[in-house]
Amino acid sequence: MYPTLNALRGLEWRTLKTISEMGEFVGFYDLYNMAKGYRTLFREDRGNVDIHVNLLLEIRLRADKTKTLKKRRVDIGVLVIASEDDRQIKRASYGLIICAKDDPKTSSIVRKVHFDYESAGSRNTAEAKPSVHMQVCGQYSHHHISAGYRQSVLKQWFPSFEKPRIPSMPMSLAVLLNWLMLEFQTDRTAIAILKHPRWRALVAEAERTTLLPYYKAATEFLASAGKKGLPFTEHHLYEIPD
Repeated sequence: MYPTLNALRGLEWRTLKTISEMGEFVGFYDLYNMAKGYRTLFREDRGNVDIHVNLLLEIRLRADKTKTLKKRRVDIGVLVIASEDDRQIKRASYGLIICAKDDPKTSSIVRKVHFDYESAGSRNTAEAKPSVHMQVCGQYSHHHISAGYRQSVLKQWFPSFEKPRIPSMPMSLAVLLNWLMLEFQTDRTAIAILKHPRWRALVAEAERTTLLPYYKAATEFLASAGKKGLPFTEHHLYEIPD
């Protein structure tokens, strides 16, 4: 139900390469500048993927007292851990933080979520969880601490309260970025990127890479005569054996 390690690693490599070569991303300067060094961030052909990017999005929220746009800091983290033999994905996590303002040192957090994958063979079988899921909050990474995020701001989110884990579709950097820009089309840079043919082609590739294995496996489970009568959520999404 999840893409192969080589497919996902190669996709993330091409995503950063695309960002670094598209002038439209200059409007998200920190993201664009970081992507310029994609060749040194991780290996396309082996090892883990560990990248952290940030950007400023012009966002207007319904809760804002004034209707003017505000630049808000957004952090995205990508962590893909390879198995010891470098053949499979052991676990993967795509994190997202949206700040109320542009500086994490002085800003509150309005949203913090992450999208995880943990293979059935590598996790604690005593605790049931969807293999692919979304969680609210979670702990900071060392990248967040280095950027100045404060533990006091996170307390109201109860970061140690890990459940419920919500079944979710697989993520990639391109899929997550595209979703974020679709949500916040008040940003002019986001609109320009969303309309660009090269970006649209990359997102389509990313969706095929990440979503085709997921939905194909789900369809096959639901259509299988041998699995008739087995709860889909329990046996497929949570991968709880009979």
